[in-house]
Amino acid sequence: MNVSPYLFISPDVYENEDGKKRVPIFDSFNARVLTVSEPLADSFRVGDLSPIDPAALHSFEEAGLVTQPAIDLRDDVYSNMDQAAADAKSPTFVLLPASYCNMGCDYCGQVHVRGGLSRNHRAAVLNRVIKRVESPQVERVKINWFGAEPLMGFATIRSMSQPLVEAADRANKPYHAMIVTNGVLLDHRKLAALVDECRITEYHITIDGPAAIHDSHRPLKAGGGSFERIVGFLSEIARDERYRHVNFVIRTNIDVKNSDYVSDYLKLMAERGFAGASNFEFNLAPVHPWGNDVSQLQIAMREYAEAEGKWLREMRQLGLAFRLIPSATMPRTCMATHRDSEVISSSGAIFSCTEYPLAPKHEQESVLIRVDELSPDKPRPEGEFDSWSEEVRAGQYPCATCWFLPACGGSCPKLWKEGVPACPSPKFNMNERLDIEMSSRGWRRLSRAAWT
Repeated sequence: MNVSPYLFISPDVYENEDGKKRVPIFDSFNARVLTVSEPLADSFRVGDLSPIDPAALHSFEEAGLVTQPAIDLRDDVYSNMDQAAADAKSPTFVLLPASYCNMGCDYCGQVHVRGGLSRNHRAAVLNRVIKRVESPQVERVKINWFGAEPLMGFATIRSMSQPLVEAADRANKPYHAMIVTNGVLLDHRKLAALVDECRITEYHITIDGPAAIHDSHRPLKAGGGSFERIVGFLSEIARDERYRHVNFVIRTNIDVKNSDYVSDYLKLMAERGFAGASNFEFNLAPVHPWGNDVSQLQIAMREYAEAEGKWLREMRQLGLAFRLIPSATMPRTCMATHRDSEVISSSGAIFSCTEYPLAPKHEQESVLIRVDELSPDKPRPEGEFDSWSEEVRAGQYPCATCWFLPACGGSCPKLWKEGVPACPSPKFNMNERLDIEMSSRGWRRLSRAAWT
């Protein structure tokens, strides 16, 4: 029998109040945390299963922790990636209703220009998306409103959402919409319309630190600050029962300019009413290249991962919601590896990657086709990331032999193709995450090994 190549076995031992000792393991293949005895953990580490009772070994085989010699779990992972890439039942459309942003963040790779969508552009986009909604093979559809700043095109979102929602209702298919916004233009009137009329129930909003830090990190082009406007409104929503079914993800982009202020920021957000708010999730994310040079801003991933472990612990202590350990596998990294999903820029260009719209280099070189040139019932042309699972299987990237592959899918194919390692932070601080998880379950750490 062989031990699964997708296990992260903590070097630490824990004890509960009954004196029971266990070692935590993260099983990436099934995206779960389990605990085993110290001798069993040692057997898994060295790959020597001979001391294990046959009945127990059989149960481990059923759980996917060990396999017969002829079975390679990597084949299952690649097969799942292939199936996810070819799935035509749940297409995602990323739509840009505007090409201008009211912020001028120095880590952003986009160039923004004023101007709305033409009537012909809106008609072509609606025709294309509605055709997919009406397709018999489609079971559900997801619309992502993206930017520039999408709320600069608020009227366009409302006018386009109506026929999309009606088409989904006619076809009796679930309709899910989300929006990525800086939050500056969000207010009670707009939120009510977005939720009730446009059925946008997921909001991703970026806040990069305490007021002074956020306002300098994400400056308004017109001058002045935005922190209080955004946080003040969101803190009201966190207390509003009408929006309990609406989910908000507060993203913080972290680089050398604001990393020293993350702890202060987290404490402040807890004080502002987000502690215990079940529909508000916090997401810390290191700044990375977006078709632009951020080498002077970036924090090395291992350095970031070490600092993040401290911040995760603080969030747990403060009562801020966040995703500690993956609870689902990731056979599809993002829409870029899904042939039946696409990005339609405000320029009319169709891409497969969300980091291409409004980025000058990609608007010139990476356009798959224009929306008015493609028949509504035809799939988008093949993109450069559609063969991602085949390339990983062929060993073109380190992901092929990585224990974390099932839980991250390889992270970002675009970064890997640009020669930038895209490994996410949990790969480097999983032991710290397991320590936080075990502590929350009431287990006390007996030994502490250096984690990397």
